[in-house]
Amino acid sequence: MRSMHLRNLRAWVGDGSWKDALWVSDGLLIDHVEAGRTSPVELDLGGRVVTPGLIDAHVHLVMGAQFRRGIDLSSAHCALDMVELLQRACVDLDDDAWLISHGWDETAWPGSAPPTLEDMSLLGPRPIVCWRCDLHAALVNQTLLDRLELPAGSPAHATGLLVEDEAWEVLMPALPQVSPEEVRSALVDCGPWLNAMGITGLRTMEYRRELESMLDPVADNLNLRLAVTMLDRTLPLDLEWIRSRDVGLPTVIGCKAFFDGTLGSRTARLASPYVDRGGLGRWVELALEDQDEAWRDAVVQAGLAPSVHAIGDAAVGRARRVLESVPDDRRATIEHAELVPEDELAALARLRLSVQPVHRAEDARGAKDMLGEHRAGRLLPLRSLQQAGARLAFGTDWPVTQIDPMRTLRAALTGETIDGVAFHSEEAIDNHSALYAMTLGAAEAVSLPGQGGLISGEVADLVVWEGDPLSWDGLSEAPRPALVIVGGTIVFGDPDALA
Repeated sequence: MRSMHLRNLRAWVGDGSWKDALWVSDGLLIDHVEAGRTSPVELDLGGRVVTPGLIDAHVHLVMGAQFRRGIDLSSAHCALDMVELLQRACVDLDDDAWLISHGWDETAWPGSAPPTLEDMSLLGPRPIVCWRCDLHAALVNQTLLDRLELPAGSPAHATGLLVEDEAWEVLMPALPQVSPEEVRSALVDCGPWLNAMGITGLRTMEYRRELESMLDPVADNLNLRLAVTMLDRTLPLDLEWIRSRDVGLPTVIGCKAFFDGTLGSRTARLASPYVDRGGLGRWVELALEDQDEAWRDAVVQAGLAPSVHAIGDAAVGRARRVLESVPDDRRATIEHAELVPEDELAALARLRLSVQPVHRAEDARGAKDMLGEHRAGRLLPLRSLQQAGARLAFGTDWPVTQIDPMRTLRAALTGETIDGVAFHSEEAIDNHSALYAMTLGAAEAVSLPGQGGLISGEVADLVVWEGDPLSWDGLSEAPRPALVIVGGTIVFGDPDALA
């Protein structure tokens, strides 16, 4: 549609103000249709709430598209459940095919032990890979262990569990390659699925190979605004190729480094030991090699935004110190910032924080046992960060967790664990703040259009809702998109059904 007049609505602009009508022309919001132009299409929205389109500030789109077609173990309630899911999946595989799955989470199995190498022996001799939900660990079977070139002293020889560098640097290169054509098909399938959730934009973390061979060729077919942060991080960085990218391709805005692992795998780097298993977690990659500042300087000199994966409190503090000298217009971000020391709040407000409320809800299940009572309360303290002036952008880290925006909103509004148990509810935030972090705040942090909200001159990316996300309590039935518009084009929903 070239021009539209949306009326009988309550449009949340994003800055706290409201409008009762919107005009769209040539993909942009305007004050009104100019005289002499073609009469706009009139849409009566029946008093529904309209918001800017939702933006997920942290996903892994290429990986997520592949995982949608893979074997999901997130419904398993114990190791036996997990084995049964894998056994059913084996029925449809050729004898020589690998069995690759994802999503198991032993923290969701109260009283049950994590899966073991012995469990994998029940599934036969084919190579088996079971990625943990955080993607920082993978359980494999003996067949695959025998093929991998692991150090002689690696604990994985006895456990089958590859953690951090062993998972990414040893296992990943050994996996069978999926054809670019198959991945491109999976990506195209994702577009309508994401639009139906109200998602109009993403920042995705990708390697150059996957970006150029898989995402670039189909980006125009996704009805999504895309920003890209590069995962290639080995020094010296090769970034010159970014300058020659075509204007119409997804914009590469930055590069990402990893400073530590995850809480679930006990590899997030802490300032004092884990209560339940001891140890401080790990420094990884550039942080372990003390190359973090050299990496930062290379990224900034290339005109890009440095983003740092930091989850434990020691890692968050280190990331803040490394990034605080970056010019503000480079939009440096700390990714996750899950365990935030009280004495870091004010300093973190000088940066942008790309965070995942659902990660908090998931890790909250075992936080007291893992971290102790006091530190558990520092698990992504949204209200404290907000009061300190932090600039928050919400995302999901899909496929590490589900991409459903309403799960993100619920986690931010209630402060509960993923199982609905109260957990430091004083750190929950209000609807307007949460939705801002899912729209304008996310757009600003990842350099996507729409940073001004539903105002004249901004892109016409918006969601018409069944239900009101700005008054939702996070407990009752969730609001859902009735109509989704990207660049003035309806990409989800039937306008005739709105009357």
